Amino acid sequence: MIAYVDESMRQGGDGLYVVTAAVIVKARSEDIRDAMRGLLLPGQRRLHWHDEGEERRHEILKVIGDMAAGSDLMACVYWHTPTPKPKQERARNLCLRAFLGELLNTAPTEVVIESRGYAPALQRAVVVEKRVN
Repeated sequence: MIAYVDESMRQGGDGLYVVTAAVIVKARSEDIRDAMRGLLLPGQRRLHWHDEGEERRHEILKVIGDMAAGSDLMACVYWHTPTPKPKQERARNLCLRAFLGELLNTAPTEVVIESRGYAPALQRAVVVEKRVN
């Protein structure tokens, strides 16, 4: 199993921190990547929910839903609220710990965490801590 992890944060209101993951069977990873790449529009380098309109979001969800129906994909969502800006790292760590704790039950061989560009040491620390505990 391979888990691809991404995160999102909303600062309005009480704040919300979300960690999502797609967990896939490693043997199907190339087929799933090809299906997702097939959704790219001309000139588009990556899919990002924020950049897509409602119609495209439905198209993307249909492809993901079709793959999930075939048991090739499992989606996980973890959130923390309230999350004021000074508490974002704590919320992120709590979400990652919860996810990694559950993920260990699926015997993953790989976990890919989307980098935010400034916290790789913290990511490694959370992953290592989860392996040790």
